[in-house]
Amino acid sequence: RVTNTGPASWLPRSAGHGGVSLGARIYDSAGALMATEVLPDSLGVDDRVVRPGESVDVVPSLAALAVGDYTLELDCVAAGVTWFAQVGSKPARVQLSVT
Repeated sequence: RVTNTGPASWLPRSAGHGGVSLGARIYDSAGALMATEVLPDSLGVDDRVVRPGESVDVVPSLAALAVGDYTLELDCVAAGVTWFAQVGSKPARVQLSVT
């Protein structure tokens, strides 16, 4: 679940510049950054504006990882503008163990 806690509406991914998507950073077990990518999934089922206070459920899909332990960091990205963490948002962090 992603919630817009700020004062501005989020444009849909289809808007291009400024459109909001979910991004991922993958770190190995030593904490080294392995990959950064903007995920192809839209925020919401109908690719609409997400207004302040609204939440949308997103089921991200990632490429397969090799066996090992990882930290997955999920953050919103405004296309051509910024990752939200760069302007004060706290990304979600998930520990993954691939067997």
